Formats: sequence, structure tokens, C-alpha cells
Amino acid sequence: MGGAGLLNFRRSDHRVYVLLKQHCTKLCTTLQTKAATATYVALAWRQGATLGPGHAGYVDLLAFAVLAGGSWAGIRLAARWIGRIPDRVHAVTYLALLTMVLAVMLAV
Repeated sequence: MGGAGLLNFRRSDHRVYVLLKQHCTKLCTTLQTKAATATYVALAWRQGATLGPGHAGYVDLLAFAVLAGGSWAGIRLAARWIGRIPDRVHAVTYLALLTMVLAVMLAV
């Protein structure tokens, strides 16, 4: 059992490490977004900034709600196609969307 048991243990550890790394990255991104939003709200209140109704500090609440809702819906809809879309199609589509966002930002 000596060598074979140790080899299986290492493989098991590796899978656990990869899974933990993936989940921790997702959690970290979520926490960063919430922390950044709370920081912008707190900084504006501390400095006495008033941007009018519909704002919490520097955060536009309507835009925040639309972005959060759209992200949630996009994640739920895209979850069906995970693993079904070829990498090349995904990469080309992603670059096209980024280019479209850049064009809109430059036009406005």
C-alpha cells in the first residue's frame, strides 16, 4: 500500500486544492465588488458629497440595480451552455463584445 496509497493521496490533495482555488477566486471577486461599492458610499458621505436623489454616495442606485440584475440574469442564462460552446467561439464573441463596449464608450 505504501507507494500507491501516497500517490492517490497526492492526487486527492491536488483536486481539493484546485477546487478550493476556483471557489476562493469566485468568492474573492464577489467580496471585492461589495467592498468597493461600500467604500465609494462611505467616502462620499465622509466628504459630504451630494449628487442628488437616486445616489448613495458616489453610487448611482438605478445603474447599480440594473448592472446587478443584468449580471445575475446573464449568469443564470449562460450556465446552461457551460462546456457546450467551443473555446474559439467564446473567445471571438468575448472580443467582439469588448470591442462593441469600447466603441460605445468612445462615441459617448
